[in-house]
Amino acid sequence: MVTLDCRKVRLRIEVLPAFSYALHNAGLSLLPLVVAENRGDVASVPVQGQAVLDDPFGVWKWQTPSLAPGSTVNLTPILESFDYDALERVTAPIWSSLTIKADSENLRRDVLLLGCWSWPLHAGTWPALGGFVLPYDGIVRGILSAAQESWQDTASPPIEGSGSSSAIAALRMIYAYLEQTCRIRFADPLAILYERNVCFQAIRPPHRVLFNAGRLEGEGNCLDLSLLLAGCLEAVGLAPLILLTGADDEHATHALLGAWTDGRTRFRPIIRQRQAIVQAMEDGDLLALEATGLCSGSRHLGFDAALAHARAAVEQATRIQAIDVKCLRPPLGRVLSLETPLDPVVLSALHEASSLAYRLRSPAFETLHILYGLSISSGEILKTLSERCRLPQGKLAEETIRHLQRRRKGNPAGHTVGYDRCVNDARENARSQGSTVVRECDFWWALLLNESKSVDQVLAQVGSSRQQLAETLSAICPQVRPQTQNF
Repeated sequence: MVTLDCRKVRLRIEVLPAFSYALHNAGLSLLPLVVAENRGDVASVPVQGQAVLDDPFGVWKWQTPSLAPGSTVNLTPILESFDYDALERVTAPIWSSLTIKADSENLRRDVLLLGCWSWPLHAGTWPALGGFVLPYDGIVRGILSAAQESWQDTASPPIEGSGSSSAIAALRMIYAYLEQTCRIRFADPLAILYERNVCFQAIRPPHRVLFNAGRLEGEGNCLDLSLLLAGCLEAVGLAPLILLTGADDEHATHALLGAWTDGRTRFRPIIRQRQAIVQAMEDGDLLALEATGLCSGSRHLGFDAALAHARAAVEQATRIQAIDVKCLRPPLGRVLSLETPLDPVVLSALHEASSLAYRLRSPAFETLHILYGLSISSGEILKTLSERCRLPQGKLAEETIRHLQRRRKGNPAGHTVGYDRCVNDARENARSQGSTVVRECDFWWALLLNESKSVDQVLAQVGSSRQQLAETLSAICPQVRPQTQNF
């Protein structure tokens, strides 16, 4: 907290050390609390205060009541304005200045602004973890579809109803698929101690956990994998939790996946009482799983061993908290998942890309399929590129098909690295631009920045080039180069 002394009233103002769009999405405020205390021997007069963030611009205001000697009051600052669009466009840590004023007193404090997929390691930001649980993500949906198909192939009984048995069976199905078919290596958390003692962790969303979905390869740590599995559980109608253990109540050192098994409605988004969590496990209402058991090598655990390992970790932890994702969601809470949906034009283009792959019996979904889908879409970007670059739409689609027909035949078995990179770069470009959907222009940029030689060959055949299209595209749709590295 920062402190201001004003006319016998001491103001203690809580300011989060870092802020991001993910925290805003969770309903958190940069200034959650002002504590006013009358330190004099007579009643105090009301004191007005405000805090102003320079960039992105934000203003908070409050006013203390008249306070009796020695009394205190807790106030919630009122947010008057904030440029959330600018906050969503933050992709790398930047410092901003917060000026706090009350009467004639003022002070300045630096605040670290983070990209959307960074989580400040601070107890006040725990609800934001619910935003990183993505039940509608394409990778999550792909995992569930493949896991259900694999489950049926083993002649296992269907997963129906609620209760402990169905929750364990659903988790066993998902775990078995990832354990048996995916090669996931453990990657240390990218927890960054930034200057001025601000600590945050980069979160790997599903497409960075399974960064090569076509070859079923990936990496992650305890939090990344717990969030991925929590998204899978929420997608099948279960109630996941993220269990955090640590040396103190402020900083967690390990994450486990949890799930309620009894189907009851609960109203506490964060459970801080260790005994309540332990008792729920003993009663069979809560199960926990060591998500890093999915990793290859020495950390690998079978499903039953992962359950036993997590149970022991919970029982041995001196400090543990649980973040209940279902309680964070509307209508009980206000934390939404951070998926960026696809624009209808993009959905249509990807559908056409998929249809072509099956029609030509391509062995994998690749970048050229996306080029084909975009080339026959009815999007405004395509129309503009056709007019300004003299890009013949029909010829582009024909040449793309001709190029793909030279490939060996076989039913699509997955995605190439280039295909996955193109889709994921488009999503990141949309978010870096502050867009609420993945647009047609985001896919064109991702396609032009992709290193596929086949794209160059097709464009050359129709008398165009990446450079020509990029120059035209930059004039009609700004672009921030996508971050393609794996965190």
